[in-house]
Amino acid sequence: LPMSPLPTRTVRRGPRPPELYYLGSLILLKGRSDTRHYIYDGLQRLTTITLLLSRLRDSWHAPTETDMQLLAEHLYEASASTRVRVQTPARTLADTIAARKLRWSEMSAGDRNMREVSSMFTDQFADWSDDRRRAFLAFFTSNVLLTVVYVENPSLAYQIFVAANARGLDLEIGDITKGQLVELVSQNGGSRALIETTAAEWTRTQRLLRGGFDDFLNAVEVLKFRPDQKHALGELLLDLFDETSDPAEISTFVTHELSRMARAFEPCRTHLGLSASRGVHLSFRQLSFLHWKDWQPFYLALALAHEDRPDRLDEAIPKLQRACFMFEVLGWSERTRRRAFLKAISQLEDGLDPFRARQKGKVYGSLYFSPKFRRLARQSLRQPFIEDDRRGSIVRWIETLHWGEEVPKSCTDDTTIEHVLPRTAIGEWQKRFTEDERERLTNRLGNLCLLPADKNADLGNKDWIDKVKVYETMTGQFRGADIVAKIGKVAAGNHGPGTWNPAAIEAATEYLASLAEQALKITEQV
Repeated sequence: LPMSPLPTRTVRRGPRPPELYYLGSLILLKGRSDTRHYIYDGLQRLTTITLLLSRLRDSWHAPTETDMQLLAEHLYEASASTRVRVQTPARTLADTIAARKLRWSEMSAGDRNMREVSSMFTDQFADWSDDRRRAFLAFFTSNVLLTVVYVENPSLAYQIFVAANARGLDLEIGDITKGQLVELVSQNGGSRALIETTAAEWTRTQRLLRGGFDDFLNAVEVLKFRPDQKHALGELLLDLFDETSDPAEISTFVTHELSRMARAFEPCRTHLGLSASRGVHLSFRQLSFLHWKDWQPFYLALALAHEDRPDRLDEAIPKLQRACFMFEVLGWSERTRRRAFLKAISQLEDGLDPFRARQKGKVYGSLYFSPKFRRLARQSLRQPFIEDDRRGSIVRWIETLHWGEEVPKSCTDDTTIEHVLPRTAIGEWQKRFTEDERERLTNRLGNLCLLPADKNADLGNKDWIDKVKVYETMTGQFRGADIVAKIGKVAAGNHGPGTWNPAAIEAATEYLASLAEQALKITEQV
């Protein structure tokens, strides 16, 4: 059959794009004079442009005075100093700009990279005519654009740099901070060996901490600076050094001080690779349930304070775990927690024990809880846990309390919180519980347990008779679910599958709250 003609359509076109080439942005931090700037971001870009223009100049067959004048303006300041300076052991950039013979000894990775790029440009320009070179130079001068940001505050420069480089790219804060410190070693005249040693040790530290490097950087900054306001991660470490710092001092910080702290920090991540945890590994695993990490800087301080006494560190870690779950049970704010941990770090540095009731001068240990807070914690354990994060932390922690000394990873990982009485009650649940009872009991500890995520999703708001069948299959795998099934039977006089009613939730809550009190060592008799 003949094809029907396609309907005509008016295509509206926007304005043609300008014949411009955008090279990106630079962040320039003001140096010691108004005419000198530290290239905070964009050094690689400017170095590449400088190498390109130098090789374009060197490849010219019969340049005019205007051609050379234009190139010189891009490469040199009015004072005849080079516009871009990169200090490397073999001085590759300076010699390339000056058209001098290159040195081939003491080359750093930066020297080798610059020479490779220079060689590529030489090959590219080899077949060009002078007219083509002239046309390219005219285009470069008039049509190539850069965005330049001038900044006087180093903190702001770093925040702009992180925002530009850490969003949407496979580049971590650790990589950015490493680049800044290694570049500073190079810029301040460090040898190739010093540069490479610094970079290699930083990389080893990142690998040692297996994805926890950002947490480590934060812990180091809190320990060294006690920041009282928000800051970009890594910013404070860079404040330790500037363009006047001795490169050996920068390298020593990375290779000795930072690596020492990383070795002290690493044990708190060991639990991640264990199928079952016990002892201090279990305490670290329980700490990982928390949705906040304020405890990590204090742990680092503890580890450094007890470097020569690992037995004392092992004694302190369970105390830290108990203190953190007291914070969680009490629902303390981020600000209050942070203040307590900063005070605990100071007490530790002063030779005091933050976990003891009374210090020298009759001061409470920052991580000691008075009878008043113990009483409030006991009350809180019997109240609804409304916030999702807080509820998840505490239910996972209580699940580990059922297991004794060794706790399998499977009983808390890849699980979700099951509400026996559903949050959205329908059918029999509406008949069995009044609206007031549902409001009061749904988020109490006794109504909560852990289940594999897929089974929890399948159960949804099904009735008790369907749910308890699944709980009973969890025997030996999820102790909380097993306890729910047993208490349900007791509530119905141990007949049949039992039932789930307000009395069952109250009984389960009291049982779990008492278990948590014993673990926290806040029972009323203590």
